[in-house]
Amino acid sequence: MAAPHSPPKVPSAHWLFRAAPLMRNRGHFHLTEQMQELGDFVDLNVPIKQLYSVTHPDYIKHVLVTNNKNYWKDPGTKRLGLTLGNGLLVSEGDFWRRQRRIAQPAFYKESLSNMVDAMVSESLAAHDRIAQHEGPFDLVNEMMILTSDIAAKALFGAAVENNLEIGQSLIVAMRHTMEGMQSIIPPPEWLPTPRNLRFKKARKVLNKNIYGIIDNRRATSDPHRDLLAMLMGTLDEETGEGMTDRQLRDEVITLFSAGYETSANGLSWALYLLYLRPDR
Repeated sequence: MAAPHSPPKVPSAHWLFRAAPLMRNRGHFHLTEQMQELGDFVDLNVPIKQLYSVTHPDYIKHVLVTNNKNYWKDPGTKRLGLTLGNGLLVSEGDFWRRQRRIAQPAFYKESLSNMVDAMVSESLAAHDRIAQHEGPFDLVNEMMILTSDIAAKALFGAAVENNLEIGQSLIVAMRHTMEGMQSIIPPPEWLPTPRNLRFKKARKVLNKNIYGIIDNRRATSDPHRDLLAMLMGTLDEETGEGMTDRQLRDEVITLFSAGYETSANGLSWALYLLYLRPDR
């Protein structure tokens, strides 16, 4: 299926900022509407940058598989490195390929199946905890507790007392990063603004906790079957080298971020929709 040479543009909402105000204010709702109206390949029509939305499977395969070497991550994605470091989501080129080779065995079906029992047990514990509420309660917060417990179990193999502290600090750091990505001219990180100071405090908490877990793991000879153990124990087939502490930190934070807030939000919406349509 051939892509058009000039994809349709999202209509402008401002003479200077074009479609950016609608994208910022309505986000995915606006984008979904535009995809339905304009098709599978759309120019998002924002200033300074060239941004496109690609949703057709053939186009996605072209970018991610068939011609992946022709595409690089933009500076906005690189900004994620402020929080995530140089993990798989941010890195590219030879370093990305090396990290992917080392990390890939941790995501084989056999490896992931070992974590199902932990996921089920944490979900049952969340069910029992929620059932004890006699009045209204914060569903999103309950889902945050659940996903942080599951992420900690999957990554570290046991309940981590401060996993909520890790999760909440990660939210603060990632929201700071995303706000900077959405700003046309983000303020310099060295400015002592309240937002920058909150971010630096959150990142410090993240580093202290994650490096502490890695240090404790390296100091023990006890066997573990979690993702961290797999990442620490796997060597690059080409070089025979493993990940450094910094690389482990970056990959662990990347994985925790992928399994925490977005998963909690997804579960909250799913339960809300089930509440609206119990017959489904």
